[in-house]
Amino acid sequence: MTKPLLLVPLCTGVAQTSLSLGLVHALQRQGIRVGFGKLMPAERVDKDRTLAIMAKLVESPAALVIDDLAPLASLTKQLTALTETSPLPLIIAGLPAIDGGANPLNLELANALGLDVLLLGNGAPASKLLPRIEKVLTQLSSSQVQGLVLNQWPADNSDGPISKLGQGSQSKPEDTLASALPVPLWATIPWVPRLLAPRIEDVARHLGALPLCSGDWSTRRVKEVILESRSLTNMATLFKPGALLVTSGDRSDLIVAAALATRNGLQLGGLLLTGGYQPEPAIMDLCEGAFDDGLPMLLVEDDTWHTSQALQALSLHLEVDDSNRQRWIMEWIADHLDTEALLRRHQGEEKRLSPTAFRYQLMQKARRQRQRVLLPEGEDARVVEAAVKAAQLGIAQCLLLGNPARIRAVAQSHDVQLSHDVVIIDPDSIRERYVAPMMKLRQHKGLEEVMAREQLQDNNVLGAMMLAQDEADAMVSGAQGTTLSTLRPALQLIKTAPGQSLVSSAFLLLLPDQVLIYGDCAINPSPNAQQLAEIALQCADTAALFDLTPQVAMISTASSQPKVQQATAQARAQAPRLVIEGPLAYDTAIIESLARAKAPGSPIAGRSNVFIFPELNLGYSTFQTVRRSAELVTLGPMVQGLKKPVNDLSRDASIHDIVQTIALTAVQAANPGIKKAAT
Repeated sequence: MTKPLLLVPLCTGVAQTSLSLGLVHALQRQGIRVGFGKLMPAERVDKDRTLAIMAKLVESPAALVIDDLAPLASLTKQLTALTETSPLPLIIAGLPAIDGGANPLNLELANALGLDVLLLGNGAPASKLLPRIEKVLTQLSSSQVQGLVLNQWPADNSDGPISKLGQGSQSKPEDTLASALPVPLWATIPWVPRLLAPRIEDVARHLGALPLCSGDWSTRRVKEVILESRSLTNMATLFKPGALLVTSGDRSDLIVAAALATRNGLQLGGLLLTGGYQPEPAIMDLCEGAFDDGLPMLLVEDDTWHTSQALQALSLHLEVDDSNRQRWIMEWIADHLDTEALLRRHQGEEKRLSPTAFRYQLMQKARRQRQRVLLPEGEDARVVEAAVKAAQLGIAQCLLLGNPARIRAVAQSHDVQLSHDVVIIDPDSIRERYVAPMMKLRQHKGLEEVMAREQLQDNNVLGAMMLAQDEADAMVSGAQGTTLSTLRPALQLIKTAPGQSLVSSAFLLLLPDQVLIYGDCAINPSPNAQQLAEIALQCADTAALFDLTPQVAMISTASSQPKVQQATAQARAQAPRLVIEGPLAYDTAIIESLARAKAPGSPIAGRSNVFIFPELNLGYSTFQTVRRSAELVTLGPMVQGLKKPVNDLSRDASIHDIVQTIALTAVQAANPGIKKAAT
């Protein structure tokens, strides 16, 4: 097994918790499981955030408590016991640095147990950084020090570690620094202010504020603070996305102005009213629409000056319940770490297909096969933010359908920077060109010009025509509309892929060590035997698309056995090499101990990863029951069988959900039609 890796900060302010999360996440994306421990004094055990946050990623993170009377002996004993009992390689967060550099106890522990060490630094000047590294190397063997990670790398590098290294060189800053270091450089992680932004909820907790309206306080973040100091005319120019307006509660003009800005689409961070003054009921009524739009309003008893002083003391540490910020930080750090160095160190470790690993593989597939993904609801703020995020990740070129001015206004009000990889298409400027092609596609239905023009006013219909004309590769919709409004135009205009007679759906359920596929749980209410066989083959191909070896269980009830038997036989005839069996009860198909008793000769019972249900209601209820029982991660529904993929979003889809659906759809688009992977 790989040796434990001890993280050793060289200076204060390295954000060791964030780096620990990013390191664990980077390994999990590669399918490598790890354990975690942290050195700490006894008085910190009940207050430590790191272990509480890390418990979401690893099983039973351990506190390694320092005995003041015998610190080295106590830590050596605890870590030895943890290493012997843990089946996984360990990452150990060390003690914070002291004024002169690395904490001596970290180095003594590394020497006592022969631990590997990863040094942690920040954007300090080279004159401070290099002597501290050299000092560590005098106390440890060179083979122990695996590398160095520099967090909070200055954006312009003007005051960073390379400020006096290689001046005049044409090399990249990271290359210049790496060549000057006596240890391998694993990462330089840029400092990004947005990753520090606290939630309004955190501000309220810190100040002990009363929420007059909590609104979106768990998701809105404070990017800057605006103090009441001017007239309304001058203050309004300072209103920006993420701004927290701090004003006396009797400044009705500013309160109403903030509400009006919110109604116009500007996503302020929130309102913080001081002095204990609550707005009059008439003012609250005027602002009701803004509150419905999610504008948080807090009240404190202190005056504005004392409140501003209290805000300066707000901790920017990661909160245990701030899952979004934790995810952003983990992804940011993992994206900058030297993955090859990590894999070399963990060579030979068993890998598993965890949810983190599967989603990372999904993103990597989408990056390699960049497709044009059309988003008909281009003026929806979530869709705009998701398109920008997808472009940043390089998983697709997103085409936003919508009024360009409104889309840009939405982006500006949400502090989102549109890039050239996000293409804005004004639907009003292109509808006319699709009238004749649409009439031709629907001539068998007698579609007339007037009706074609009318139907093309629907962006989903227009989007389907763009796919049919090969002007986009795929489409994602449904954040505002119904499933029917998303899929009906696709069925009418894009139609099924060659060799397919129907479309179906598949849900992907991400277990801790494998991925399961459930079909059809969203489209076909009661398929006949032939349709059920086709659904089974489509789901098997979906499994193969994501590098899974399909083992298909045809689930049945007492009343559906004849249909399932017939469907299984038909699927076998069409795909002789496919591992498929049925009829099976669901518990027999998934629980190995039951399978040994109820289906002892079955090659897949208890080990199935694709489940085909005879009725939609049975499939959906089973899927939801399993998902909720363990709070599992899911993807889908993914629509199968179209010439070009079109996937439907739930109306409450988050930005993260939309980005994942874009990636999923892009992978489908790069592998169109039925693949017969199981034949």
